[in-house]
Amino acid sequence: MIKVYWKTPLRERAPIVLIAFLSVFLYLCVEEFQITKEQSFFKEKLNASKLTEKAYQRIRKESLLRNHMANLSFDPNQTGLIGTSISEVTSNVGYLSSKQTSINPNFAAVAVHLFKKAKLKPGDSVAVALSGSFPAINIAVYSAIQTMKLKPVVITSVASSQWGANHIDYLWLDMENILYKDGILNIKSKYATLGGVEDKALGMSDRSKKLLTESILRNKVSTYEFKNFTDGINKRIELYSSSSITPIKAYINIGGGALSVGTSIGKKTFKPGLIKSIPVDGEDVDSVMLRYLKNDIPVIHFIQIETLAKKYNLPTQPKKNPVPGEGNIFKKKEYNFWLIISSLLLILGFLIYLKRKSPLDGDLLI
Repeated sequence: MIKVYWKTPLRERAPIVLIAFLSVFLYLCVEEFQITKEQSFFKEKLNASKLTEKAYQRIRKESLLRNHMANLSFDPNQTGLIGTSISEVTSNVGYLSSKQTSINPNFAAVAVHLFKKAKLKPGDSVAVALSGSFPAINIAVYSAIQTMKLKPVVITSVASSQWGANHIDYLWLDMENILYKDGILNIKSKYATLGGVEDKALGMSDRSKKLLTESILRNKVSTYEFKNFTDGINKRIELYSSSSITPIKAYINIGGGALSVGTSIGKKTFKPGLIKSIPVDGEDVDSVMLRYLKNDIPVIHFIQIETLAKKYNLPTQPKKNPVPGEGNIFKKKEYNFWLIISSLLLILGFLIYLKRKSPLDGDLLI
């Protein structure tokens, strides 16, 4: 068999090698000279984070006054937003690393980002469910709601897991009321329940229930009665609807409250962030979250705080207090579009020049 092929002369190889080196050089330039670009809604995100930081500072001051500042080994940045390991109002287990990670004003920017993705607009009514377990996230979400001028209806479950707002004289409703009275935040709980198992503090002592009830009374928050788990879900939905001027546009949940997410199955099924549809196995357990999703109302779920932090480039267990404006949620390095186009045109130009100057005139070999 006779084989025919073209062999490029040595004089033709030099330009090709040059273009190859040029391509590698331009690729390295594109990688090295990325630009820092402000992300969408930068101003609103920054304003919400700054408001959160202001609220954090007020809570820190109050924690010092009440002598409720946690030990340095638990609250290394001395934020005043870390509670105690155990108290009479502690409902269940909590993870210290998660609570430490939650104390970041830039979670308010994450909240703004998620609200925008849910297409919320100023004046929209939102249903909010929270507890005392993550006071720092509560403040961040309130700040985002206030910055975006949403209309919240808040129901608080007063009890807290470990390391949350769980000092018997200084629960979440106390923190919320301080921030409201000082005019830092204009949001206050509309209703409150005891929290804990089935939102009725099942398994907690009579004294524990008394302490939780006293917190509701001294902060002048309305409460309501419900018979059981299903009735509790029904009552919450009714209260959200009757307390809002306009139809509810989103359900915002912080933590793993049983009525909000269902039992332990719900906690595993519903992932953090924006949820627009019912996940696989999501209909297995009834919950407020499931009811809203069935009615095509989006859910914004703040849980697995360390996972959320990593997703948005926020530090976990920060060694120093984070500053408003840090993280990819505000600014992100991106490839320079014009540098990419210029590089491609330059390479293309060299290839065209080479083609015109040196057509295929290699040596024919047989």
